[in-house]
Amino acid sequence: GVYVNAAGAVISGSTFTHNNVTGDGGAIYVNAATGTGAKVMSCNFSDNYAGGNGGAIWFGSTGGEISDCRFEDNSAKVNGGAIYSSAGSSATLKDSTLIENTAKNGGAVYYAGNNNGLIINNDTFTANTSEFNGGAVYYTASTGPLSDYNNFNNHATLNENTGRVTGKGNLESVIITSKFDQNIDYVMKANATNQALIA
Repeated sequence: GVYVNAAGAVISGSTFTHNNVTGDGGAIYVNAATGTGAKVMSCNFSDNYAGGNGGAIWFGSTGGEISDCRFEDNSAKVNGGAIYSSAGSSATLKDSTLIENTAKNGGAVYYAGNNNGLIINNDTFTANTSEFNGGAVYYTASTGPLSDYNNFNNHATLNENTGRVTGKGNLESVIITSKFDQNIDYVMKANATNQALIA
């Protein structure tokens, strides 16, 4: 995999397959302390694994932008089967496809970054799985994704949890023109004080 310790890194047109780490970031680990976030463009990620968070990508506090990428069959032992964005970060995911990624929370994406800092635009989430919350996306920021012009086709909602998007607080970030289909979480009872659902 790739370890990035500088601001403004660009990773483009690459394929990451069968990478395996015991910690975070199965294929890419971005740990720049300051400056602009990394950009990951036109890349394919498949069968990558992290023993911690972020089966394919782990973003540190500078966050990052992902565009025109495909994530398939990536997994994390903890959170963010494909992508994990850590505390203090902002993240943008656009024009990308996420299929059959798995984790405990956030089968495809786990966002622990800034309020209003998550943008999901024109993406497709299909058959991603979490053990607990957010089969597709889970966020811990006090304000999280806002639904606008989306096609939600999820048939795996269990007892008020959603296999699409689960998180805490109000809904004030942005999800635009995205499709969520057949994402699954297995938790059997929601905590109404901690979770906000996009329906």
